[in-house]
Amino acid sequence: MGLAAKGYEYKLHECDVEDRDVLKRFRQRRRQWFEWFQGDKYHSIQWQIHQMMWDDAVHNALNEARRFAKPSAATNGVLGDFIDRAYLSGQVLSICRIAERPARKESDSVISLPTLLEDVTKNRCLITREVFVSFDGLPYDYEAVRQRHVGRMRPGQVYWPPKKGPEAFGVSERRHQFFDSLSRVSDGNRCRSDLVAETILEGLDARLRETEPILEKIRTMRNKSIGHAADETSRPDDIEKICEFSRAEIVRAHRAIIHTANAVGEIFGTTVGNPIPIPQFDVFNSLEMPFIHSADMETVRNVWDEHIRNTERENRFRSSVSGASA
Repeated sequence: MGLAAKGYEYKLHECDVEDRDVLKRFRQRRRQWFEWFQGDKYHSIQWQIHQMMWDDAVHNALNEARRFAKPSAATNGVLGDFIDRAYLSGQVLSICRIAERPARKESDSVISLPTLLEDVTKNRCLITREVFVSFDGLPYDYEAVRQRHVGRMRPGQVYWPPKKGPEAFGVSERRHQFFDSLSRVSDGNRCRSDLVAETILEGLDARLRETEPILEKIRTMRNKSIGHAADETSRPDDIEKICEFSRAEIVRAHRAIIHTANAVGEIFGTTVGNPIPIPQFDVFNSLEMPFIHSADMETVRNVWDEHIRNTERENRFRSSVSGASA
């Protein structure tokens, strides 16, 4: 389903679409959907998912490594606590950001999966069968094109059909078949004006809402602990219990986000791809080595002590009235 996000090879009048106004508006919205999905390097939904899943994979591997570690840097309590807190904070913020509800004011707009799904749902009227199949040059009637090609072939001739443009009957057929599943219309009842079934989009929304209890726990941790220091009047008495969630629940949230993102993306021609980016380097390089050598321990201790002395000196309280140190 990977199709060009920006720009189209075929002009509106060259597309086998009868309702050109709908086609024009669909192309405009599709550009916006692509931008949200995989446009900006640091804000797109795809990048957010890749970063979230990369961090999860790294922590999962490091956590497993600690189980086998003999006394070494891997068993250092300070380092372990730092890694775990960083992982938890990162996952909480990542999941909340991707699953953030659509803003009601344009000035507060966010790029999130619910924002994308809501916009696709609002513009469902633009996703007709003829637009879905032929928005960039593919033929609508693939069988007629196939028969023309068959009629030109000679016995024993090897033929590779085009993959794009008005002669690409095979690609058109596959897109029709996919739209059958989106529209809940059988191939014998196809119509150019068929739309994506409302139940499909409602089902995607429901898939996210199924994880709402988990997401609510994660949001509470963000709002009352990680993102804000809630006072005793705004935090629940049982906040520690409310914020308890397992790795299995985090994995469920990941799964709901990725499955929904892929399903929504397929409607306009893209997917998340590999949830965890494939590294072009050895992620375990040097992990079997000591974190620091014993000969350097004294230097590191001195750095720690000096940092504490400098911090205390630079932040020593001075009275705003007398100027004297407290």
